[in-house]
Amino acid sequence: MKRPLTGLAVVFAAGIFAGSLGDWPLATLYLIAAGVLAVFLLLYRRGDSLTPLLAFVFVAGAVSYRHATAHLPPHHLARLLPGRDQNATLRGVIISDTGYREEAEDEDDRLSFRLAVDAVQRDGAWLPATGQVYVFVSAARPAESLRYGDRIECTALLRVPPVARNPGTFDWRRWLHRHNIYFTATLRQADACRVLERDRGRRLIALSLRLRERFERALRRGLENEPKLAGVLAGMVIGARAEIPPDTYATFQHTGVFHVFAISGLHVGFVAAVVLVALRLARVPRRWTAVAAIPLLVLYVFATGARPGAMRALVMVCVWLIGGLLVRPTDLLNTLAAAALVILAWDPAQLFDGGFLLSFAAVGSLILLVPAIAPRLRAWTAPDPFLPRPLRSRWSLTLDKVRVRFVQLVSCSLAVSVGVLPLMAVYFNLFTPVSVVANLWVIPLLGLIIPVGMVAMAADAVWPWLTLTLNNANYFLLGAMVRGVEWLGALPWGHWFVQSPPAWWVAAFYAAGLVWLKIGRWWWPVAAAALLSLAFWGGNRTAVDVTVLDLNQGTVVFLDLPGERHDVLIDGGTRWNAEQQIVPFLRSRGVDRLAAVVVTRGDKAHVEGVAELARQIPVGEVVHSGWPTRSKYYEQWLADMKTLAVPLRTVRAGATWELGRDIRLRVLHPGAQPLSGRSEDNTAVLMLEAGPQRVLLLGDASEAVARHLLHQQADVRAPVLVKGEHTRDVAPLLELAVTARAATVVHAVNTWPSRRYPRREFGEALRGRGIEYYRTDEAGAVTIRLNRDTFTVEPWLR
Repeated sequence: MKRPLTGLAVVFAAGIFAGSLGDWPLATLYLIAAGVLAVFLLLYRRGDSLTPLLAFVFVAGAVSYRHATAHLPPHHLARLLPGRDQNATLRGVIISDTGYREEAEDEDDRLSFRLAVDAVQRDGAWLPATGQVYVFVSAARPAESLRYGDRIECTALLRVPPVARNPGTFDWRRWLHRHNIYFTATLRQADACRVLERDRGRRLIALSLRLRERFERALRRGLENEPKLAGVLAGMVIGARAEIPPDTYATFQHTGVFHVFAISGLHVGFVAAVVLVALRLARVPRRWTAVAAIPLLVLYVFATGARPGAMRALVMVCVWLIGGLLVRPTDLLNTLAAAALVILAWDPAQLFDGGFLLSFAAVGSLILLVPAIAPRLRAWTAPDPFLPRPLRSRWSLTLDKVRVRFVQLVSCSLAVSVGVLPLMAVYFNLFTPVSVVANLWVIPLLGLIIPVGMVAMAADAVWPWLTLTLNNANYFLLGAMVRGVEWLGALPWGHWFVQSPPAWWVAAFYAAGLVWLKIGRWWWPVAAAALLSLAFWGGNRTAVDVTVLDLNQGTVVFLDLPGERHDVLIDGGTRWNAEQQIVPFLRSRGVDRLAAVVVTRGDKAHVEGVAELARQIPVGEVVHSGWPTRSKYYEQWLADMKTLAVPLRTVRAGATWELGRDIRLRVLHPGAQPLSGRSEDNTAVLMLEAGPQRVLLLGDASEAVARHLLHQQADVRAPVLVKGEHTRDVAPLLELAVTARAATVVHAVNTWPSRRYPRREFGEALRGRGIEYYRTDEAGAVTIRLNRDTFTVEPWLR
């Protein structure tokens, strides 16, 4: 069977990707598209139009992306307002689910929604406007409930979305810009927002959201005292993930089965099956069941959030139903391509959405790989072919049916695990070999949980007792699933974190898979994948990377040493920084454990996040100077380390410990006695030595520490000097940089301005002495790569 849509979908997606690479003028792209279309029409009669057709589809992909993301009308907010943080009064319609629920118990839940702006107030006058704003309601719940379709007037603080300032962190600005959103808004008070009109949204979406609320209430019936399992059940049946505990979601992620929280073909297929059976029982002709089934499926998919996986399944089921209506055969791969074309034509930015790529990669792997894997597994597990069937026992024949189903399940699990492997590394920095086994446990249970949950939702309005009974049945099924996943997640080597691979590696991986499908020889793609992995992960790396992170509080430095078990983190930041910045950065570097965390000070900006780090990443030991501070976070940190059973070690000036071959850390400060009662005067000062290369790590040391080191004539020679804040008098630091013969100074300047914000004269004085100067608030995270003979400095924001 020919599959014309498959090639068109691939070429259209390639055009979207090409359109995202450059700032292509729309007029130029339209001219190119018109020229290619003219060539296609001229060659169409000659039957030689395939190449211009593909070229036109490619250019159409680029045009669609540029038009969706770069075409701003004259009254767009990005044109009317300056690109900076500001207060503004807006009017507009809420076009997404706000998360507001009347029965919610927590009055401090933070709401968020998209606001389609239609007017903005400037100098007391209302001006017509277009564009969207992503709104957060950070104060207590407003007096008036905010729901989809409400037209509101609000005075809010508009912010320009921040860029990703550290590797591995989510780029909020890029994500919003791809959806033509250039501002976020924060509502801080209840009276800052009032509802002007109700029900201004689309009726289909409004009805879907009302159904979603009913579904959520039904799935919680009888599980009020089990919020964990109730959240997991809602996530599996209708894709509502807000109440899934973070540790539970992380466990499902680490075992490679978090796809159970995505609405997929299993959900849509079950709804379609129920609807079709009901229509057939009502004696509706088979060909015409699609007419009634498709609207119900659309309603269900929108009620679950209309995420990419659900939309993909919806389009595929609709194509299958329409094929039956028209008495036309359907092909799975061609249908998958049709779904991709529909979604990308509607929203080209979906190509860069992880959910879209994972969903299509998983289904494509099932379609392409299962027919190649299953016959091999069946051959390995088949009974003796020379034994006649009449001579086999009844249990042996029964076992054959089990074997066939088991082989099919294993084939599907292997296919999906292989198909999404590169994307798991890109989006989650995970390699999860345990996912093959985890899917064998999860998928059969999911096949029971979903239909039971859907029947419970349907019965709630008429027979609440039946909903209660079915939810209790799901309680036991969910408990078994969660316990099994937690056990598998605790297995050693079941998963580990890997560095994010580049795009060329991902493309080469899938190309090797296509070669395997084409030639049928397994060793070629295996060898190619091994060589690609070796080329990317680099084998025996000898360089030492020192990364100074850009945070809103504190100075955090990561020492990425050769090998997998010798990395060191200097300071832990605040808890928020640990969760949102430091851990994602470490995961993107493939860090599974830290040999040590060095605490240079005992205040909030340096120790509050250490416990959170230790909970998520195993820490060999925590090294500190032992001098207490007046901060309440110091005592809490010590208690947390005791609770988590993390060893503590005290070091003072003169101590040296080996981190690897010819790599060591020396402690220069503090000494046997504290310098003063101020914590910044007792900040630990370290010297990293990697062969002949040196980096002086001053942390948040004060000017008194700089004078002390100069007075003691300490060996501070280092070509690179890393400094945090807490310096009022910069003269001692300038003298220290000159004494150290520093060629480069990296200054960790917090993004939140404070009274200790450094003066510009400091950088000018350094540059006047021929010293390179980098500020993290300008350059983002800064990485110093130490090689044997030289070093390089790479700012994240180039």
